[in-house]
Amino acid sequence: MSKVDAIFIDLDGTLLNSEKIVSIKNKQTLVQCLNKGIDIYLVSGRPIFFVDAIADSIDYRCHRIAFNGAVSKIGNDIYAHSVEKDNLKILWDAIQKYSINKYYFKGINSIYCSDDDSRFMYSELEEIGKIKVYKTIHSFESISDDIYKVLLIDEDDKKLEKIIHACQNHLSITSSHIHSLDIMKNNINKGDIVKKICDEKQYKQTMAFGDDINDISLLNVVSLGFAMKNAVKCLQDKAKYITEYTNEEDGVAREIYKILR
Repeated sequence: MSKVDAIFIDLDGTLLNSEKIVSIKNKQTLVQCLNKGIDIYLVSGRPIFFVDAIADSIDYRCHRIAFNGAVSKIGNDIYAHSVEKDNLKILWDAIQKYSINKYYFKGINSIYCSDDDSRFMYSELEEIGKIKVYKTIHSFESISDDIYKVLLIDEDDKKLEKIIHACQNHLSITSSHIHSLDIMKNNINKGDIVKKICDEKQYKQTMAFGDDINDISLLNVVSLGFAMKNAVKCLQDKAKYITEYTNEEDGVAREIYKILR
């Protein structure tokens, strides 16, 4: 196998274990890659402040791609693509029309929430002043910051399908978990931003790992696209390769180690 120039890695369900941390083995392997001149990109649907925290826990040299590609930090360069206000209003009106159970409008350092569900609050970061969380927001006018991703959650998938139908011509829509939608500016997804990076950097051989629907576009644009052993079936069906081990078993590190030997 020719030398791999860059590796693009999803976080939840891929690099992170169930405790949302990077294992020692995964961390050591990524640092070894960096030391060999292989660029490492963390590619997530999560907010940039979360991706920053994970990247810094590994090595400052890790590049960061957040909100499914809407915000990225490549070296010293920062790229950000917020949802246009008129399209955000179309989404807001659809959310109200179809009575979506939970919604979270996410900015660079802020979250506007429909409720106070602690699972989506990042309370530990709010407590130290890293982000600002606005709870129980019920008017569009209350959202004053630029928004890069909207997370919708509802156990009624038919309601989510109605959102897709109402907004798919104006916004980019994918999913990173069951009964949920990730919504960004139109034409924003992991695959497009990664392809742009690969073209600009002139990478010849690339590798990527993912576990959910929002990783389909990512795996499609690299040389070696791996769905995790624990990935959703639709991703495994489309992937070129499947890891031998799950995210709980250092599946990423074990596959990368094969190219480092």
